[in-house]
Amino acid sequence: MQHMKKILILLNLIFILFACNNQKSESEYSDYFYKIVNSENWHLRGIEIGDRIDSVKTAETSRLVKETKELLYYESKLNDSDYLNISYYFDKSLLYEIRFDINITNRANANLLYQNLNVFLNKQLGQKNRIESYDIWKTKNDFSQKIEIAISKDTSETSSTKLFLSVVDYDYK
Repeated sequence: MQHMKKILILLNLIFILFACNNQKSESEYSDYFYKIVNSENWHLRGIEIGDRIDSVKTAETSRLVKETKELLYYESKLNDSDYLNISYYFDKSLLYEIRFDINITNRANANLLYQNLNVFLNKQLGQKNRIESYDIWKTKNDFSQKIEIAISKDTSETSSTKLFLSVVDYDYK
């Protein structure tokens, strides 16, 4: 009987450890990642190509700075020195391109975000292609068969690192 109790305790401990390791952890990615992606799926910020302008305005939580029929431009401070600018481009009120400009002063934080985005997109969309300085993934949705997600990192400035992220509908004409 004593032996059986030990086995049950051991099995419970293994189950608890396994359950804890398989839970999605908020620390799986950096804080910057969660602030920028702000979505559970690969549709960054919960917005996808083909969305209507009103849907984007409802979903986006950053500060709207400029609005036209073809553009929604948002700015967001990540902290005192780092920021995110997002441009959404529309034709006939339908989203065909998203551009993220991310400026991070701490190079280690920028590199970690860059790595996090690569891991996340690899998990969601499969392996990337590397073309010049861009990491590129291809996907599709009900609106477009040729969506491309691209990330690039620019460390040429001495004071900060800029990351560029875009989601583009290449079926758009």
